[in-house]
Amino acid sequence: MSGRERGSATVLAVGVIAVLILLLGGALTVARVVRAAGQAAAAADMAALAGARVLQTSSAPAACAAAGRSVSGNGAVLVSCAAQGQDLLVQVSVATGVPGAGQAAARARAGPAEARTVR
Repeated sequence: MSGRERGSATVLAVGVIAVLILLLGGALTVARVVRAAGQAAAAADMAALAGARVLQTSSAPAACAAAGRSVSGNGAVLVSCAAQGQDLLVQVSVATGVPGAGQAAARARAGPAEARTVR
């Protein structure tokens, strides 16, 4: 090995390790965002179901309060809640924990199943 090539494998190894670290960091960032999106979707679904159940026997504000309690228990924030007929519509958000990525948001709607006529 000539004097000019001595240590070149070390530089190459450091470069490869740096690239691997960057790729791992990117993968972890994507995983955190995907996890937050899943958490938001689950929280929205459960909040809509909890609120819709209350809406059947009570008022829209009581239903939204129930939805809010459900959302809080699932680590999310209730962004909006509205009754539309017998359905309850909710929107929630969850912090991604990734700088610059903002919030993961999800919407859900729940209410009684409509009776369908089969012909």
